[in-house]
Amino acid sequence: MFCFRCGEPGHVVKDCDRTEDACYNCGVGGHISRDCSEPKKERKHVCYTCGMAGHMARECDQANGAACYICGKGDHRARECQHANEQKCYSCGNFGHIQKGCEKVKCYR
Repeated sequence: MFCFRCGEPGHVVKDCDRTEDACYNCGVGGHISRDCSEPKKERKHVCYTCGMAGHMARECDQANGAACYICGKGDHRARECQHANEQKCYSCGNFGHIQKGCEKVKCYR
């Protein structure tokens, strides 16, 4: 586990005591790592899927609830989604139209 707010291992953002983001390099708030005046520390890659250090999301073996950001299904990632170039209706959640053209919304108008 790794916190993307403070840069410390052992917890995730929702459990972090800090209220502001901290520099990933030195751990101090008020700036980001590319603007840090401290010598750059070598960091291990951290997976955005499982939060563990040592690998990146594309190499992660754990799906642990990770789902496609486009359609929400857990059997593929967004770059492989068949709905990637389709419009999505925010009223009914279906693909192929937007709210303005939604048949389900028309019956409530």
